[in-house]
Amino acid sequence: MKRNIYLLFALWVFSANVGCTTNFDEINRNPNEIDEGAISPTGMLQETLYTGAEVLLYRTWQLNGELIQYTVSGTGNNSYHRYVITNSVMESAWSNLFKWAANAEAMRRLAVDQQNVNCEAVAITLKTLYLSNLTDMFGEIPCSEAFRGSGENLTKPRFDTQRAVYEQLLADLEYANSIYDTSVAMSSAQRDLLYGGDMMKWRKFNNSLYLRLLMRLSNRDREMGIAARVRAVFEDSAEWPVFTSNDDNATFYYDEVNPFVNYFGNILESAFTTTGRRPAEQIIGMMDAPGDPRISIWFKQASGYDGWKGAESGKEAQESDNSGVSLLNKANLGDYASPYSHMKYDEVLFIFAEAIKRGWIDGGDALAEQYYNDAVRASIRFWSDVNKTGNPVSESTVERF
Repeated sequence: MKRNIYLLFALWVFSANVGCTTNFDEINRNPNEIDEGAISPTGMLQETLYTGAEVLLYRTWQLNGELIQYTVSGTGNNSYHRYVITNSVMESAWSNLFKWAANAEAMRRLAVDQQNVNCEAVAITLKTLYLSNLTDMFGEIPCSEAFRGSGENLTKPRFDTQRAVYEQLLADLEYANSIYDTSVAMSSAQRDLLYGGDMMKWRKFNNSLYLRLLMRLSNRDREMGIAARVRAVFEDSAEWPVFTSNDDNATFYYDEVNPFVNYFGNILESAFTTTGRRPAEQIIGMMDAPGDPRISIWFKQASGYDGWKGAESGKEAQESDNSGVSLLNKANLGDYASPYSHMKYDEVLFIFAEAIKRGWIDGGDALAEQYYNDAVRASIRFWSDVNKTGNPVSESTVERF
């Protein structure tokens, strides 16, 4: 009798083990996890747009303004305006930008599988935006073999030369321009936080970004035919539509309340200004002398100080005198609803002004000056509309520039 009981128990244990191993994969699968292939490409758009922009917004505040003497940070000697940039800062920029480029690539693959050309084109535009920032910072980066780890088990992609990266990015933007279908809106347009599904505006952004990358290669005209490509965009607006007004800007207009808010909305004003960043004397001097009306939109005069004063870049903290130094205007630059732009109409005008000045486009100095002045005016009008702390800039003031 005991022998039969032991035998039955052994059979039960054996059958239980066999049962566990035969459906092991199913048991260990999270039923709440989304299968990448089972979602729409627009399902990835919101987060790829919002958090990707947040990464660039923060890095612009953290580094760009410091290195070009627009802002001066903090009170310590280890400051970015003193070119003290730790490895962790660059590691964070690398990992975050690659993360959102990878998301854009995943969105592109989904769009191709589901034959959604507009989502494919948008994904290419965003992926190019993030990768162009990466190669501008680091030079050689993985590009041609990037993002092939999960499907092809390519975990060590090769690093491409910066020229090869730029050639790939330009080719990708050219392809995206050719497939944008501007006759229809994007499906699930409410997920498009940038343009609300307007494909013509996306196509204009794509081609304006194309101009930006071309102009960054301005000294490689002989090898890469940069002048002819810029001229083609200038002369054929039907084939190469670009920004033609501030209405086309690639700008996020955030809400007043979470979750769609500017990253700095939750940051205390003191952390954003007094202990965070002050305007540098370089930018204050450039704006104060000609009476640029944007100075009071971007900055605030120090309490009890009548006039504009900038902080000195590169100085050690113990040698700096911040008395009377102006402050950043958080209400316009870092409030919950303060906008952030990937690219604006004024940049396109500046690019064309430079191309004309270089002789790539006919028109001479007079036309170059016209485009340059129009660019400044477009910027003033944009910031006048953003301004919460003063009266709108009058058109007569705009026309003086």
